[in-house]
Amino acid sequence: MKNTYNNILIFIIKWLVIIYSIYMIIIFISNFFLIETQGELFEIKKHKETVAYPAGKFQNSISGRGYVEKEITKNIIYYNYTIDGSKYVNSKISNVLIIPNLDLNVDENITVYYNVLFPKYSILFKCNILYFFINSIPILLLVILIFYLKKKNI
Repeated sequence: MKNTYNNILIFIIKWLVIIYSIYMIIIFISNFFLIETQGELFEIKKHKETVAYPAGKFQNSISGRGYVEKEITKNIIYYNYTIDGSKYVNSKISNVLIIPNLDLNVDENITVYYNVLFPKYSILFKCNILYFFINSIPILLLVILIFYLKKKNI
């Protein structure tokens, strides 16, 4: 029975590795189609939301249901840019999960990277080699987990 669960877990992890790898390859290739232009940051909205995570061993559950609630604030950044006389507005910062902290202010001129094939698609942070590697770490960890599970044969 343990072998069956082990094989199912390995199968799921392999599919996660494949899907995330394809995602990272698409990001890498799409960077070649990004063109740099100037834009303007015109609004930063603060969005508050409450997240819940499991209460730890030494934490008291606020709600009594086994989880702790925490309020977080996210900044949603709106910027505009013009391509061939057409004005575009976007709020996407990057196409990768882990990015550096961007210190941006309203009414500031910014560098915008837009897709030459789809000018409506744009980002503010173009993934470089360092952040491509950092965002690939989950793939490496999952591959190590697969080898561990195969060797351990839970």
